[in-house]
Amino acid sequence: MRYQVTKRMLRGQPIDMAEVRSIQPLVGDVLITDQRCEQLGRNSKTAVVRGVNPIGPSSLPPLHEVVLSWMAPNGLVLSGLEVEDGRLYAQSWWCRPVE
Repeated sequence: MRYQVTKRMLRGQPIDMAEVRSIQPLVGDVLITDQRCEQLGRNSKTAVVRGVNPIGPSSLPPLHEVVLSWMAPNGLVLSGLEVEDGRLYAQSWWCRPVE
């Protein structure tokens, strides 16, 4: 399903909501699958965003150990762990449907 996806954290720290609203979202298909996470040393429920070309790379790192944190008719928030510079940080994605 296609969403406008906006990151809500930077290196595990929340971004101010006014700033989150001003960030240009990535538009793409949100896919959740079971994938290997080397940092965790095991498989993990993982969310990825794929753009127009489903084979191409996403400009957002995968979200590991993903859970649905919040959902309403106008969108949802996925939370999990993001790998940045070899370290795991808390991350949330604000996902709004493309109209």
